[in-house]
Amino acid sequence: MRGLFSIITCSLILTACNYNDIKDPNAFGRSSNDKMTSPVSGQTTLSWNLIKTNVLRTCTTCHAGRTAPELGNLASVRQSINASQSSINSNAMPPSQSGYSALTDCEKGILDMWVRQGMPETSTATVSEVSACADQAPGSGQTPEPPLEEMPLTYQTVYSRILQPQCVRCHNIDDTTSAAGILFYPYEELMKKEKLWRAPGASSKLVKSLRRMDDKRMPPLKDGPGLTEKEIQFVIRWIDAGKPK
Repeated sequence: MRGLFSIITCSLILTACNYNDIKDPNAFGRSSNDKMTSPVSGQTTLSWNLIKTNVLRTCTTCHAGRTAPELGNLASVRQSINASQSSINSNAMPPSQSGYSALTDCEKGILDMWVRQGMPETSTATVSEVSACADQAPGSGQTPEPPLEEMPLTYQTVYSRILQPQCVRCHNIDDTTSAAGILFYPYEELMKKEKLWRAPGASSKLVKSLRRMDDKRMPPLKDGPGLTEKEIQFVIRWIDAGKPK
């Protein structure tokens, strides 16, 4: 019975969130060489906060409130960890066909040790005890991602740094609202709504919707603070440059 539950849960993981094909999966999202979101060193303890904000950060982009299984809180993760970890270790999740790269060996090792310890909210174990993270010397923080303004002015950057984390959770074909009619990936789908991105960027329909201060703002007010001015300026520059791929 328990095995059947794991199979069903695993199926939910693979189908609950929309992950459409992208022609060049390696061009988007995290690569195997990407660093963790927050500075992590050998002295960092294996806690729920580390799991949520670093190890499962890609998963919670989709599985944190909108789709099953819920991976945004500790209680839910404890209930679905067997199927979730199986999908992660087999590289079925996050799905490469949607531009996500598999978790690194270090990230998988951290998750495995945390699970074996009983998935504690806090612990005394550290990253230095994970053999797969041996190259993370104690006290050596990870190099953060380059500032957005230093990234290439391409669709790949716009997608991975802005659209994927901010917009794709709603703008996908499985969404039950009108958002499903406006897709941002792959590039060819985005260009089908070219009128939203028409230059000049500052006066484009898309940018105007990003800057609204009412219930028509995108992303919706209920979903958080929205794009930063630096992100909006990057989108404007990209539009004015001809929306390079």
